[in-house]
Amino acid sequence: MTVNQVNDAGTFGGATSFSTNEDTPFTGVITFSDVADGYTTDNMAVATGGDPVSGTLVLAVDGTFTYTPDGNFNGSDSFTVEVTDEDGNTESQVISVTVTADNDPTVFGGDTSGTGAEDAAAITGDLDATDADGLTDPIFTIQLGDGANNGTATINSASGAWSYTPAANFNGSDSFTVSVTDDAGN
Repeated sequence: MTVNQVNDAGTFGGATSFSTNEDTPFTGVITFSDVADGYTTDNMAVATGGDPVSGTLVLAVDGTFTYTPDGNFNGSDSFTVEVTDEDGNTESQVISVTVTADNDPTVFGGDTSGTGAEDAAAITGDLDATDADGLTDPIFTIQLGDGANNGTATINSASGAWSYTPAANFNGSDSFTVSVTDDAGN
């Protein structure tokens, strides 16, 4: 009578699921143990069985890895690792990734400067704001204490249209600070 050996399933361990923040790489280790067949990560190589869809993976044969999410990506992702034992048997494990959203800063555009003549009409412009998180209803304000020192600045909080009227007989440079609040109150 002959009893043939069958490949007993091994166990993956380490970072088989993990979370990281948006734009933040995660470094971890995948381990493997197949006690019944006498194999561990120490005597077999770990390889990529399927790349992540929304990030990049650098995987070493010893199971150490770095997962880097795509820029501004948040949500679920996954990749697959495989080990092949000395008998040629391959086992795989899906590694689950959760990427947590960060509040991305708003980026200003439009008319961020202007030029006019002394004692002339107001200098005007329009600001734009974009937000990777989906800004849909920006609120523009002039920061108290950071207003124009040599004139008067106003801004339409809904549209971003601004106006600067220099003081009588003033010529030179002046500035004022504008902030924008996104839909989440940031």
